[in-house]
Amino acid sequence: ALTALQPLMAQHVEELVGAFYRHLLSFPDTRKFLTDELISTRLLEAQKRYLLSLVTGPYDRAYEEGRRRIGQVHARLGLTPEWYFGAYALYLSLLEPLVFEKFHTQPAKYVAIRIALTKVMFLDIQLALEAYIEKSSEGQDYAVKQLAGFTRELEQGLVQNRHVLSETREQLRLTERVAELGTLAASMAHEIGTPMNVILGRAERLMQRTDDE
Repeated sequence: ALTALQPLMAQHVEELVGAFYRHLLSFPDTRKFLTDELISTRLLEAQKRYLLSLVTGPYDRAYEEGRRRIGQVHARLGLTPEWYFGAYALYLSLLEPLVFEKFHTQPAKYVAIRIALTKVMFLDIQLALEAYIEKSSEGQDYAVKQLAGFTRELEQGLVQNRHVLSETREQLRLTERVAELGTLAASMAHEIGTPMNVILGRAERLMQRTDDE
């Protein structure tokens, strides 16, 4: 059924990709990826190859891996699934009238082609989505590991800070004890110095009043 679509796809591939490109330009989120002419050219060529391979296959492991890489690219670019769901929906809506015009006089063949086209596109959606989820999970795992590392560093920092704080408190206690000893010494000096000054004054007065050693 898909083989019957090959001539039709080859005939309209430029038109289909052009409509896809114009569709991307209508959204700010996707338009920002198309500011470089080289990127835009490569995107258009990749889309042409994609549409042609859609109806040529072979639908083997290499095909599967290629579709998964598309999902990984979407994840790296930050394009969420809604964008490529929209792209597949756009292609289906563009292909439907072409397929109907070509095969509407052969109802059984038309139905078989439509079913096959829908199935292969849903296969692509599935593979791209699985790859996107895997890539996103990798990013989440990396973020969790980074967070765990930051947590360990924070814990180590807290332990070091607690040690420094403990030393600081001990130094503060020693300083307070020294200050208390200073206060005590000053108080004792005052308590002792006052009577000693009285004694000294009286002794000097007595010395002035006698010559006897």
